[in-house]
Amino acid sequence: MIKKIGALIMAAALALSLFAACGEKESQYVIAPKTTIEVDGQSIQVPYVFKIGEYEVSLDEYRYYFMKLYESMSGGDYTVWQDPSNLEALKLYTEDYIKEDYALRLLADEYGVELSQDSIDGINASFEEQREEYRDTSGGDSVLKGIMRSNYFTDEVLYEQNVIQSLMYALYNDLYGAEGHYALGSEELATYAAENYVRARHILVTVSDFTDEAEVAEKRALIESILEEINAGADFEELLAQYDEDPGQAANPQGYYFTYGEMVEPFETAAFALEEGGVSGIVETSYGFHIIHRLPLEESYIASFTTQPHRYNEFLELIRLKKEEISIEYADNFEAITLDALVNYYKD
Repeated sequence: MIKKIGALIMAAALALSLFAACGEKESQYVIAPKTTIEVDGQSIQVPYVFKIGEYEVSLDEYRYYFMKLYESMSGGDYTVWQDPSNLEALKLYTEDYIKEDYALRLLADEYGVELSQDSIDGINASFEEQREEYRDTSGGDSVLKGIMRSNYFTDEVLYEQNVIQSLMYALYNDLYGAEGHYALGSEELATYAAENYVRARHILVTVSDFTDEAEVAEKRALIESILEEINAGADFEELLAQYDEDPGQAANPQGYYFTYGEMVEPFETAAFALEEGGVSGIVETSYGFHIIHRLPLEESYIASFTTQPHRYNEFLELIRLKKEEISIEYADNFEAITLDALVNYYKD
């Protein structure tokens, strides 16, 4: 998406590599952490890149996000980074992604959420199993090292990414689970579900090309005739079985469940505007023409709100607000970290 996770997780990251106990030789790492960077032939010490609160963002962690965005934002044309404005945007995006992870950590600190030792052990054990598999079947650590480098991981960065995932689940459950800080009672759950979720079936008549006036006219005439039948008392489900062209409905016979932002806007607006049991007029979207039937939410679905992440949008908003509070304290050598130095991070 943590006991004062600062103490627990950062200590774990520093004291335990993903594969090696504290005090073992560096060779126990697949890829050891780096605190230096080569710039114009000189080795510069970078113990950390910047601070977020009490957290120090390592050089390896910064490079992981930077290079992931460097690849994805370039679209395969790396000359775009010759433009200083593009490079500055890349740095800002990198900071934004890192701030999001640390917003999660800071929220965990606030709510006193901690990863259990079992979770930490599980993260370590899972990767150790992968390491053993590569050692036994695919050429050992050298192959694994190549895969990790191609994804910009060191042992500790990969460990921290797994921690963030586990932390997200733990924090969400602590906030919105059945016993969470913001857990809802049965009546509150029903109200929340009714205000934020829709269950609907629809009849879709697809339009493959809206610039083809003849096709649009033909399909519009068809959907209008279907609506006339519904208004005359015909059974919606029988007409759906006869005319619907949405292949996804076969896998969702109980209807689609969705909340805000999950459907195309005209469909969403029309569905939420209906009373339960209501049938819409003709709704046009990029897929074609729809007639929507809003159905009541099933009790089993409402009950599932205590165990499933239906309030994930709330969770993301909480993280976003925390991220806005974050200020960054840059290390003295931050400006010395160049694009070339990050791209050519490893010499071997």
